[in-house]
Amino acid sequence: MPDPITEAGIPRLWPLGLFAEPGSKLYMADVRLVVASDTDVQRYVQFFQGQDSNAVQYYTDGSSFLQVAKWNGTRTTARSVTIIAGPCRPTSPEQYALPAVETLDAAAAAARNGCAVQVADNSTLVPTLLQKASVATQQALLVMVPFNVSLGRGLPAGAIQIRRPVILVGLFTRPTSVDLGMVVNQLNVTAPYSSLVWQSLILENASPGDAVSAVSALPFSTAITMNVWAVYCNRSQTRLQCLQLYNCTVVLGSAEELDYLSYM
Repeated sequence: MPDPITEAGIPRLWPLGLFAEPGSKLYMADVRLVVASDTDVQRYVQFFQGQDSNAVQYYTDGSSFLQVAKWNGTRTTARSVTIIAGPCRPTSPEQYALPAVETLDAAAAAARNGCAVQVADNSTLVPTLLQKASVATQQALLVMVPFNVSLGRGLPAGAIQIRRPVILVGLFTRPTSVDLGMVVNQLNVTAPYSSLVWQSLILENASPGDAVSAVSALPFSTAITMNVWAVYCNRSQTRLQCLQLYNCTVVLGSAEELDYLSYM
């Protein structure tokens, strides 16, 4: 891809082998672009940092990935486009196949030295979160979820400890369903630097909060399932937004909730 800073005459995010006829435009959705090094990722991070915040939404760990949730450029429109580089650069077509289960020590070593991109399905999502998301680090973790998955597996409250920024990304062109299974406080997002982003997902079977949720709920109501009480975090804390929904659908528990949200 062209350098977005020094090669301004070439459309941004366009692969160099793609012929760009004057006046032509490119739309990309659910695309992964593999670049040569983490320097290429950093150049695009620098470029997007200078863009109008209304035109771009992105997430990055600064080295191995840049997930562009939305960008409206002059000639390029991007929706859920991921630039992958550095330690995440694939050595074979199987690089982004479903991950093998590894030990917590191995996950910690990978967080220090390696790729922060994972692909998960229904059988690997919970193990991936237990192993990768529990590593205490400021490096963000991107988990791609191209399949319908379930988090409601009888795990107790606080079973999944989130100790780093985690971005769960479904498909933009066909949003992925996450069955929350009516669980409450299952994902603990209270550690320093921890946060959780849900992107392009349909959240189903969300439960109201309980007495434990209420301790850190203010100013939100535990009766409203849209607040996703499967996540336990301090929602009034301004240091870091612990929970963010982007391009998500939350299936409400009742029509009364929709009325409440319409008039609140």
